[in-house]
Amino acid sequence: MFLKEQIPFSNSENKSAMPDLPGLSQKQTPAKSSRPPPAEKVSDSKSQPDLGQLRDLGSKVWESAAGLRYGPGSQEKHRLLHVMKHAEDQPDRPGKHGVFDGDGVRKNILALIDEAYLKALAGGKTVNKKKEGTRVVYTVDMKRPIGYVGGRVGNQQGKPKAYRIRIVLEGTNVITAFPL
Repeated sequence: MFLKEQIPFSNSENKSAMPDLPGLSQKQTPAKSSRPPPAEKVSDSKSQPDLGQLRDLGSKVWESAAGLRYGPGSQEKHRLLHVMKHAEDQPDRPGKHGVFDGDGVRKNILALIDEAYLKALAGGKTVNKKKEGTRVVYTVDMKRPIGYVGGRVGNQQGKPKAYRIRIVLEGTNVITAFPL
């Protein structure tokens, strides 16, 4: 089960916060080898963290690998807490309640949201984009089960599988994201 205390506001999941250890970034060739050292990979961009990883931007704002920002707001006081409400069913909640697969593991859920967001930016037949004032609402068909519909209605219907994700954004700031 997910507890509010499990959202670390630290760099514990931030790969960029890992210290540089001597020798880890250096490529080595065995001493008795006649081969030249491996060629350095030429890249204009920094290496990207895995989807689902968060980077601390300060002021309780976290940015995902796909560029989504989670910050203060919502009834739960933080957008990460709000999104993680969709990590488990609320069977007594009126109406429908989308629940992510992933056993409540935040990184898995955020990786799925990142994946859906990248698909949304690419556009195509599996993406529906709608503007609502200052917000943009993406509904992305992931073409695979990504959770189920819970809540009172979902439980009455036998918890049908969810294949789509709805992401509501203001710019790149996440308002909410959930399966449907």
